Amino acid sequence: MDTLLIVEDEPVLRASMVRGLAKLPGLEIVNAGTTADARALIAAMPPTMMISDLDLPDGSGLDLLAELDRRELRIPVLFISAYTRRFKVPQRNGIELLEKPVPLSRLRDLVTRKLGGDVMHGAFGLADYVQLAGMGRRSVRLSLSRNGTRIGEVVVREGEAWHAEDLRGEGPDAFARLMRDPDLLVEPESGRMENGPHTLAGSCEHVLLEAARLLDEANRDGTLELEDGWDDVDAAKPAPVTITKPPPARADAPPSRLSQLTFDDLYERGVEALLDKRYDDAVDAFREARQIRSTPSLEANLHRLKVLGYGQ
Repeated sequence: MDTLLIVEDEPVLRASMVRGLAKLPGLEIVNAGTTADARALIAAMPPTMMISDLDLPDGSGLDLLAELDRRELRIPVLFISAYTRRFKVPQRNGIELLEKPVPLSRLRDLVTRKLGGDVMHGAFGLADYVQLAGMGRRSVRLSLSRNGTRIGEVVVREGEAWHAEDLRGEGPDAFARLMRDPDLLVEPESGRMENGPHTLAGSCEHVLLEAARLLDEANRDGTLELEDGWDDVDAAKPAPVTITKPPPARADAPPSRLSQLTFDDLYERGVEALLDKRYDDAVDAFREARQIRSTPSLEANLHRLKVLGYGQ
């Protein structure tokens, strides 16, 4: 199990960070509000990663970096501060500086990637988000990146597939190339979409199935080129596309119209929360919907949220 040391002198912020990151699986969190307490924790429980403020009551987070070096602990270190220009942070591998405030969702992803975990990847990927946007009739812009480098984006407008682009082009081929790499980090940005190119046509389900067809053809004849630096992707295994829909109501026990509307409302609320990355709210909405009726897609979303560390 990994140990994460959080050093922050503001008690409310520190408690919020501990509470939010504690949901990540396989992670033990210790915390301190001063450099003195942090040094004691480093000696007693050598961490595998540290998140620290720079401006602390009895010194600087940089003092703790020196302590880690003295103990030959070469671990990932994430400095977070509202005064980034006041401090000179060493430029070396494993050290990153961010300016406050940092969204908790970004912190979770940074901790996961720096510790070699797999929380976001493989839980909600591009196909999942596109399907969710289609089912919820939502507008969302999905930004895709690899190792901090932006690879492309996919746009859904009011539940309809609208646009896809990567480093090689736009449209269905670009969407298929993005689908081909299951390790891309997908960051949804909900809200009103600005006018932009319209390079995809049809429903989200149609675009997903078309991408699967293109990938299958490309595997046979090698016509779909990958992005530069994507050679590590297994071309023989296209990203799986699974379209799950709620099953039709049973003839022997049809839900009432009011119950059906309530289920749909709760399910859509869960989808909206997922696309907004409000994962706790998504769990609550899906669990309320489950009290009315269970569907394969609802259970699949709850399972993925559990993989993410929510709803334990």
